[in-house]
Amino acid sequence: MDQAYMGMEDVSGSNVKLRRLVETSEDNSIDDEVSQTVQCETTGLGLPGSEFVKKSYCRAAVILLGLLCLFLLIGLIIVFFLFSQGKSPGEMDTVLLHRLYNNVTCERNQLLTSYNNLKTEKDQLLTSYNNLTTEREQLLTSYNNLKTEKDQLLTSYNNLTTEREQLLTSYNNLKTEKDQLLTSYNNLTTEREQLLTSYNNLKTEKDQLLTSYNNLTTEREQLLTSYNNLKTEKDQLLTSYNNLTTEREQLLTSYNNRKTEKDQLLTSYNNLTTEREQLLTSYNNLKTEKNQLLTSYNNLTTEREQLLTSYNNLKTEKDQLLTSYNNLTTEREQLLTSYNNLKTEKDQLLTSYNNLTTEREQLLTSYNNLKTEKDQLLTSYNNLKTEREQLLTSYNNLKTEKNQLLTSYNNKVKERDQLQTRFEDMTKNRDNLQRKLQDCRENWVAFSNSLYLVSSVRKSWEESRQDCLQKGADLMIIKSREQQNFANQFKKSLWIGLTDSETDGTWKWVDGTRMTTSYWKSGEPNGGRIENCGEIRFYNSENSWNDAPCSIEKFWICEKRVSP
Repeated sequence: MDQAYMGMEDVSGSNVKLRRLVETSEDNSIDDEVSQTVQCETTGLGLPGSEFVKKSYCRAAVILLGLLCLFLLIGLIIVFFLFSQGKSPGEMDTVLLHRLYNNVTCERNQLLTSYNNLKTEKDQLLTSYNNLTTEREQLLTSYNNLKTEKDQLLTSYNNLTTEREQLLTSYNNLKTEKDQLLTSYNNLTTEREQLLTSYNNLKTEKDQLLTSYNNLTTEREQLLTSYNNLKTEKDQLLTSYNNLTTEREQLLTSYNNRKTEKDQLLTSYNNLTTEREQLLTSYNNLKTEKNQLLTSYNNLTTEREQLLTSYNNLKTEKDQLLTSYNNLTTEREQLLTSYNNLKTEKDQLLTSYNNLTTEREQLLTSYNNLKTEKDQLLTSYNNLKTEREQLLTSYNNLKTEKNQLLTSYNNKVKERDQLQTRFEDMTKNRDNLQRKLQDCRENWVAFSNSLYLVSSVRKSWEESRQDCLQKGADLMIIKSREQQNFANQFKKSLWIGLTDSETDGTWKWVDGTRMTTSYWKSGEPNGGRIENCGEIRFYNSENSWNDAPCSIEKFWICEKRVSP
């Protein structure tokens, strides 16, 4: 800069200095911009996506160049201001140099700060770029896997394109309206291809996400199925266990009842045994007394007679006691028999109880084994659930990133939908023209907003209607004088879409509406429940309708509605 100002002392020289300063600054700025561009190209390393980093630095360089020009413009304004204040050229050069130097120094510091900030942002952008590169490689791998499917779609698209060309060949034979439609259609075809490309890209991403979701759903369903099967088996085992427990409780109840009865019988038996012991004690006492009496009898004869009398009395009592004893003995035998029976039943119950206990132990062993297996399965299920949660977390992160990327694409998708709507409208118009062309080839006759076709063979009313339905039409409905006169001009006996087969005397058209305007021949309809279908018979007069049996074979007329 100092060399740029050497040898310049007058005002014009000052202007030259300013101009050279501007040129020198511009050259420096250009050199800085070139160096920034080289740095951008070097930083990109030729990797895909480096264009974004390069554009960011180039944009920053342009901004810095604009700031430098702004400072130079301010310096020029200051120079002209000082010149207008009457400063001498030398003073003006000195002041100008100081101010310009200060401005340039300040600007250099700001540029260094901005450079450091940009360098930091560059490092952050490079880190983000590397992460995005890794994700892009993964997406490219998925894209290559789906490329085959895209080729199949392209094959289908080429087939459709071939059909479109065939349709266009047919359209070339139509009138001026058709040519205008083809021109619009060709314009829309290009837009449709662009829309299809975007649609295929979206469909590819959706299919990838759906595949991941379906895999996780399948694993979850399999685990739920295994869990439900184990739960069902557990419930069945619990049901069997509860049934066995109920039966055991019932057996225990019966056993306790029998045991109670046995205890009551033992109590009664013990009471009788006690009484018998008391009677035996009394008997022994009496026997002792009897011996004493016999001894007294041998000593005293008088007393013997008394003792004999007493003895006879005692003998009578003894016989009574023996009879009672025999009865008690019989009852004891009966009690022993009942006791033995109860003991046998108790042994049987104990055997059954032991068998049930053995079965219960076996069931408990099986139950514990199943419980162990269930716990192992639950552990595996929890591990899989944890892995699924991790996969879902990764999936949600990817979904969030995808949604962020799709946000910028939504505006274009809206435009695509609008174009798609226009394309669908044009497709409908094309289909209508195609149907009209096909109908013209099948000898359909156009009248008002409908096409009509008269058959060349005879069929019943129901068969005639089925034939019309197969052609996308139905039997003719006549609701105006113009339609009636149009139908009469074919000069044939024709089935029309009129019947009273649901309710005799209530005539309805095939679209379900009731007949309001009629053109019956005088005296018609007169067939009652036998003639339930309407026909055009007396076509030489306006009132040409007649009712006839539906099974009769006649010609018929079909009607197809066409949008106006």
